[in-house]
Amino acid sequence: MPDAKPVDEVPRYRPAYTWYVVFLLLVVSTLSFVDRQILNVMIGPVQRDLGGISNTQTSLVMGLAFALFYNLISWPAGLLTDRYNRRNLMTAGVAAWSIMTARCGWCSTEPFCCFRLRRR
Repeated sequence: MPDAKPVDEVPRYRPAYTWYVVFLLLVVSTLSFVDRQILNVMIGPVQRDLGGISNTQTSLVMGLAFALFYNLISWPAGLLTDRYNRRNLMTAGVAAWSIMTARCGWCSTEPFCCFRLRRR
C-alpha cells in the first residue's frame, strides 16, 4: 500500500479527548434510542389520532417501515462516511434528527403542523 503511513506517523489522540468522544457518542446514541421508544409508550394516543388504525398497520409503520428506511439509507450513508469528514456528518445527522424531533413535538399546534391528517 503506497498511501499507508508508517505506524510512527499515525496521529495519536489524547486519552481525555478519546473518552470525551466516547461519552458524546454514548449520549447521542442513548437519546436516539429513547426518542425511538417514545412512540411505543404513546401508541394508544397515536393510534387514536391517526383515525383508529389497526395494530397491524401500527406495527408495519413502527417495524417494517423503520427497518426498510434504515437499510436503504445505510448504503448512501456509508458512501458519504467514506468520502467526507465523519465529525461533520455526525453533526449534521444529530442536527437533522433534533430538528425533526422538534417538528414532531410542534405538530400538536396548528401553526407549526405541516403534516396534519384531514379526517373524513
